[in-house]
Amino acid sequence: PELSGDREIVFEAVRQNGLALEYTADVLHSDRELMLEAVRQSGLALGYAGASLRADREFVLVAVRQNGIALQFAARDLQGDRQLVLEAVKQDGLALQFGDEELQGDRALVLAAVRQNGAALTFASSPLRSDIEVMLEAIQRNGLALKCAPVDLLADRSFVLKALQRNGLALEFVADRAGERCADREFVLEAVRSDGWALNHASRELRSDRDISLEAVRQNGLAFQFVAELLRSDRELAFEAVGQHGFALQYVADELRSDRDLVLEAVR
Repeated sequence: PELSGDREIVFEAVRQNGLALEYTADVLHSDRELMLEAVRQSGLALGYAGASLRADREFVLVAVRQNGIALQFAARDLQGDRQLVLEAVKQDGLALQFGDEELQGDRALVLAAVRQNGAALTFASSPLRSDIEVMLEAIQRNGLALKCAPVDLLADRSFVLKALQRNGLALEFVADRAGERCADREFVLEAVRSDGWALNHASRELRSDRDISLEAVRQNGLAFQFVAELLRSDRELAFEAVGQHGFALQYVADELRSDRDLVLEAVR
């Protein structure tokens, strides 16, 4: 315990791990030089800083540039500092949740946040969650962002198609709105062209659609695991799948696994 207040020892410790401050004497948490070393190593060390340092703009800037989430520990007035919050969301878009409410409605700042992490859309103001450009930027990074879309946007087919072009996996949330897997052929086709794995979120009927399955496995051979059983013995489809990803061989019908040419395609 007595060594937890030894400045030299603590200085060396925080150079290795800024969060080592948890085990150090409180008196050192207002030592600017030592704390600066700590937040350079881990921005989250700002959580151990004294009140004066949490209100020190330059000090906090160092912390959020290392880890944007450190914004949560900044003095309240700094959480309303646009430039500082912008630096934080550029490092981690989810830092948007710790910015002032007014900044959560700042379009340029929210765009920067969702470009870093699409899930940051959750913390944007309601009007910006209806902004098509903002929504599409978020969805491109994280299909989950589609869950934040207002009902009127989800009813707009052109918007949904654009969303699926950006991120095919967003199909999961188109389907969820109806409480079942997606049965819209146009939506599914657009989704699997973007990401073959989206076939997993298609209805059973559409997973039996050869053209859709072909598009899916061309994009991601492993999507072959989601095609209907009756298509597992389709040699041409199997060739497309294993040609894209050899491991897809495990999902082909038993009778095709002894097909020499197919196996050769898979191991190439």
